[in-house]
Amino acid sequence: MMTTVKNLATLLLVAVILAACSGDPYVRTPEGIRAIGVLRVAVSNASEHPYIYWDESGQPQGIEPEVARMLARALGVQAQFIPLPDYAVSAMVESGMADIGFADFGQGTVRGRQLLETTGFYTRRPYVLTRRGQSLPNEAVLSGRVVLSQAGHRFFVGEEIELGAGIEMLLDGRVDAVLADEFSALSAVAGVAGQLQAELFHSSQKHIHVAVMSRRNERLYAFINDELTRILETGAILEIADRY
Repeated sequence: MMTTVKNLATLLLVAVILAACSGDPYVRTPEGIRAIGVLRVAVSNASEHPYIYWDESGQPQGIEPEVARMLARALGVQAQFIPLPDYAVSAMVESGMADIGFADFGQGTVRGRQLLETTGFYTRRPYVLTRRGQSLPNEAVLSGRVVLSQAGHRFFVGEEIELGAGIEMLLDGRVDAVLADEFSALSAVAGVAGQLQAELFHSSQKHIHVAVMSRRNERLYAFINDELTRILETGAILEIADRY
């Protein structure tokens, strides 16, 4: 009798999962994800502190993984992270092999694809680094002279270069300024004490973090956006950012 009950329970569970995942096999509704118990999250395999980095146990940490874990908890499931090169994250989501993707996405970067951008959940504040005592260039000068932006941070049109190399070029006078996000800029100032200064650069060209989802997952997309809105309204995203 006990065996029969167990078998019946198993069959019912299978039926629930199949019903939740019926139709397009890649469309995973919130109910389907809850039945399976996992939110599949495609993330960058690179380290870009504080947005994402990998701890000694190989687990992703940072603002983006923390947001992904909060979304998974809202669904009552675990986040299953799929590390990929940045360029492959959106393709993984588009194919239906991941439910949501986090990488160096800014607003408008996936236009024309079978992807939807979520609500923006974090805004990078652009900082400009100059040599100490040097006056801060204005925006017109920055856009017309040799200025470097940290690789992947497209605040301005300019030559992209690894930040460390950009700092060396700034210190020896080969460039006038280096653009970076707040964390990287302030870390650079601390690393070469007394030689550089960093100031918040007021510009409309801010980099707003979004995640991407498939256009086929409309119900899940609506759920995720509602939860991201809650995270923003409660100030939870600021608490996350402060930890990193």
